Amino acid sequence: MMASALLIGHASGSLHDYKLYIAQWNLVLSHQDPWSTDNAYGPLYNLLAYIMKYFGVLAPKYFSIIVWSSFFLFCWYLTLRGRNRFPKIIFLFLFGIANFLVFCMVFLYGSNDSLVSASVGFALLFYLRGKTILPGILFGLAALIKFYPLLLIPFFILDSRKNSFKAGFIASSIFVLGMVGSFFYWGKSTLHPVMFGIDRGPNLLSILNTIQAHSKGSGNTAILSFLIHTNVILVVSVLALCLYLSYKNEFSTIQGVAISLPIILLSYKEGNVQYYLTWLAVISILVVDQNFVSQKIIYHSLPFAFFLSIFQFGYELSDTGHYNKGWGTLVRDNCGITATIFGIAMFLPLLLRKPTTKIS
Repeated sequence: MMASALLIGHASGSLHDYKLYIAQWNLVLSHQDPWSTDNAYGPLYNLLAYIMKYFGVLAPKYFSIIVWSSFFLFCWYLTLRGRNRFPKIIFLFLFGIANFLVFCMVFLYGSNDSLVSASVGFALLFYLRGKTILPGILFGLAALIKFYPLLLIPFFILDSRKNSFKAGFIASSIFVLGMVGSFFYWGKSTLHPVMFGIDRGPNLLSILNTIQAHSKGSGNTAILSFLIHTNVILVVSVLALCLYLSYKNEFSTIQGVAISLPIILLSYKEGNVQYYLTWLAVISILVVDQNFVSQKIIYHSLPFAFFLSIFQFGYELSDTGHYNKGWGTLVRDNCGITATIFGIAMFLPLLLRKPTTKIS
């Protein structure tokens, strides 16, 4: 599998955001400000420039593919060691390499979310096995590539074991130390991704994108602008609600993240589809360590995983020259509200009432 993945990555070359990655890494290598363009990523992402420098333009892409594939293969290995292997393997493939979102973002595009999702996935796998230091380190490193894993750190409080707080503390400390180090090296531009995120417009899977599309020419731009620029308030509020309901229903850390992450991302204006790679990684862990509550979450997750796969397939079918015409515009303008309704329908019932009966 690893060889096939690398072959696909090599044959596809530089696609999509990877072209922007190369330009930004060249800024790092030329000792310029890496955030002087449209770089919306954390400081650890900048260090991938040195992999490119010493091993070639596609080397960071190969590295991302290897790390993500290692996570998937590790999940597969753990699944083969457990009971009820056949259905678990089917689920693992549906949330992994058989999902078209994974195929595109990991193997074709080499998205940096591959590293984020694999790091979070490994962190939670080790945490599931009683470790705290390594999960904390991996979580902190993931947040230094992209900031959204920070939203998951509070979920460590859901577990009653005494060292659960330790993992969250280590993750937060690693992130703070990385940001401070970046600030001393690159200066205040380290904070550019934060400001860039505040000013950025909504993405396709955000309901704000649908509102924006249907309010064009209506003159109601003031309210929309307010919702976009204060989106962080909505995200924090949704996070707090998900955390409270997860705690109330006594979900484990991994179960709470699996249910809450899609709802949080749907509330985030810039919840790009590649962010859901991390959610797919978390669901894969539930497949590995499955109990009847996790099983219920898995069944609720399957339709949304299929939706993400179909969305990405439709996105790939629509080439740039025709995407803004006809059916392409219809899909682009309304996928945000579709994703929001679908996601809430799948996951909110789980948050409101914990499953209490075993599924046969």
